[in-house]
Amino acid sequence: MEKSQGLREAYALIKAGQKQQAVQILEQMLRHNPADTEAFALLSLAVDDPEKRRECLNTILRLSSDEKALAWARQQLVALPVSESTLDIFRGDAVPAANPQTASKPQPAQRFDLYLVLAGVAVIAVIIIGGVIAFPLLRQRLAAPTVPTAPAIQASQPARPTAFLFATSTATATPTDRPTPTERATATPTDSPTFTPGPTATLTDAQAHFEKGYTLYWHLWRDKALVEFNTALSLDPNLVEAYVVRARLYMYEGRPDKANADMLKAQQLAPEDRAVMLLPGDIASLNGDHLEALAIYNRVIEIYPDYARAYFVRSLTYLDLGDSDKALADANKAIKLDPASLDAINTKANILYDRREYTTACSLYSQAIAIDPEHPIPYGNLGNCLLWGSGDLVLASYNYEKALELFPDLDNAHFGRGHIFYFHGEYGKALEEYNIADRLGISRSALYGQRGLTYSHLQNYQRALTDFTNMLQYSSSPCLYNNLCQAYNGVGDYQSAIANCTISINSGGPTHAYFNRAVAYDQRGDKSNALRDYQIFLQYYPADSEETDYARERVEALGGGTAQPILMCVDNQGGVCGNVQSALAPPTSPESFPHIMCDIY
Repeated sequence: MEKSQGLREAYALIKAGQKQQAVQILEQMLRHNPADTEAFALLSLAVDDPEKRRECLNTILRLSSDEKALAWARQQLVALPVSESTLDIFRGDAVPAANPQTASKPQPAQRFDLYLVLAGVAVIAVIIIGGVIAFPLLRQRLAAPTVPTAPAIQASQPARPTAFLFATSTATATPTDRPTPTERATATPTDSPTFTPGPTATLTDAQAHFEKGYTLYWHLWRDKALVEFNTALSLDPNLVEAYVVRARLYMYEGRPDKANADMLKAQQLAPEDRAVMLLPGDIASLNGDHLEALAIYNRVIEIYPDYARAYFVRSLTYLDLGDSDKALADANKAIKLDPASLDAINTKANILYDRREYTTACSLYSQAIAIDPEHPIPYGNLGNCLLWGSGDLVLASYNYEKALELFPDLDNAHFGRGHIFYFHGEYGKALEEYNIADRLGISRSALYGQRGLTYSHLQNYQRALTDFTNMLQYSSSPCLYNNLCQAYNGVGDYQSAIANCTISINSGGPTHAYFNRAVAYDQRGDKSNALRDYQIFLQYYPADSEETDYARERVEALGGGTAQPILMCVDNQGGVCGNVQSALAPPTSPESFPHIMCDIY
């Protein structure tokens, strides 16, 4: 069968709902031409199994050289639930095959006429043949180095998903190896205006400025929003909703006096309004008085039991108090009352992300994007979810880029993009992104460990040492002390290196701490202790590697040679570690050593 005829017949069958017949035609075509990406695209729409769809779309990403085809396939993948089989990157599962860089591309450029029609089929069952749909192109800010086919590296901590409120960061729990959730430093509130005119009403000039300001505020453009709110109130000093939202904006900006003034004015004008009644709780939450905030939210819910936003803000307060079960219950209640509540959906997703329920969390972030495709926060959060849930660097990168396209100063999107660069071994670019995220206010508990590792890869051990030392205020994991040890070795402070490796070892740290301590002893001329630690390391880590080869050489001839690798561990139980070149080693290409990141939480 001629290719174009086969595609037309399969397409007609899909439109008619006869998908099984279409599958038979397409599979026959693919047996003759396994690189036919147009056939794979139609097949992805003909099969009902999400995993088979994912396989077809990933094949397009591997084989196609057409940018529109790649963009279409990525968009379709975003809509699919995350595969259960690829969820736990921390166990060392392979990264999914959505990797257009690791497979050879067919020499002839693939046609994309058919893809311009297929997107419509994905949305509705029947469309006119030949209809053309424009596809958004992935903005290529990133270079396209090879995506690793297995997670040979892990970042120290996922960026925390961003919530939609003014509140401070959630209470810090005991440091663990899990990703930590729900940082709210760059969030935005989402309560709709208190007084919304009916469908036939005409907005006054003041209301028009308020609505414009609210749209800007909702999409994080707070400076521009403030101008509009000020204009609205200059035209109508009694516009209550403008005082309510401007008070929240002032809380974001760290201007509590102005926030309190607006709250008092709103209370004078409409003391029984439900949004006005929530404001004291919002301010208490910002000031860290979460019990007071909880009491206020409880009172409002007693009076207005069907007020969705009250449940949403109370869910955040429960998170601040460390009760994620009650937080989830309130988020669910808010969604039940208002199924289009973007903030409640995002909060529920954040809670599930914290619990590593990545499949559901990613689906919820995608749902939030469908509700408001112009809001940057769900894209950034979905990027994190894809990166840490499935290891899908391509889709994670797409979502970070989309978030930054909508709002260039979103801290967790810059932080996530730094991880993408890191995973590609572009440590200089990763460092630039981490520093931007730092300037924009990313959680320092996430930043210090990851940036310290990046400095280590760049052999800037002094700065690595500074970040690892700062990390001690958030974590006391054995792996962090191991990384401090290797940084001290890098700057030549062997006594401090020995002290930190000893803490790591005594705390049940990785076997690799013995290697780093052996290096320090060796450099100080303490041959007996160096020999002992090298031998312990070889006993518990017999696999062939750069470090084991070096350790064997040193066991045979202590005092000879100066080139030693310095290890960074992956986990707190002595998991597989890689190494970076020591500052004491002779000049060597950094690529000659494997680089495996260390989860220090």
